[in-house]
Amino acid sequence: MRGGLILLCLVLSLPVAAAELVVKEPLQVLAIMPQQSLTGSKTLELSPGEHQLLVRYEGVLPARSNSESDIEVNSEPQLLRIRVKGDESLTLSAPQLNSEAAMTQYVKTPTMTLMGSASAASSLSQQPVPLKGFVLGINYQDLLATTLRDDAATSVVAATALSASATTQATATLASTGIPAAQSREQALQQLFLQATPEERKRFVSWAVQQF
Repeated sequence: MRGGLILLCLVLSLPVAAAELVVKEPLQVLAIMPQQSLTGSKTLELSPGEHQLLVRYEGVLPARSNSESDIEVNSEPQLLRIRVKGDESLTLSAPQLNSEAAMTQYVKTPTMTLMGSASAASSLSQQPVPLKGFVLGINYQDLLATTLRDDAATSVVAATALSASATTQATATLASTGIPAAQSREQALQQLFLQATPEERKRFVSWAVQQF
């Protein structure tokens, strides 16, 4: 017993392999969950699992003369979900554009690329986060948290709507066998949870905990 406890302590004390994410210019990380200090750094350490980043394209064309100003072209913030496999080197990048027209066209639907050093590359999904109202001084960490909560609630509503007929049928079938309705609803929810993806389960659990 004592040997088992020692072995468990040794396992728990081992450092968790983290991936190194390099964010290439002109991308700017605005916020990240789980939260960590950004402080203008272009290199982040990501532990295995899913991380959510709020990232923006901030293209700049230097002025051609002292009488002109730099041209800045920014995109809407993009919510990136990065699932890290383990210890690897990752690079997040956007195309290098050299004209205002190209930048203006790109920021309408910006596509960011995640490259990994491992054979089983980490995965990336992306969605825009439109800004509404007065945006100066916005707290992007709060915006990211709100967006994740809204996405979790939307996923639950969508899953409930899509499975309404299946749930009704399952309830009727179980009721015919004499199983109480409350129990049949619980079993239907368990079935939906098991059918969900790991990301959907995580968002659902996050939403459900907030309901208590």
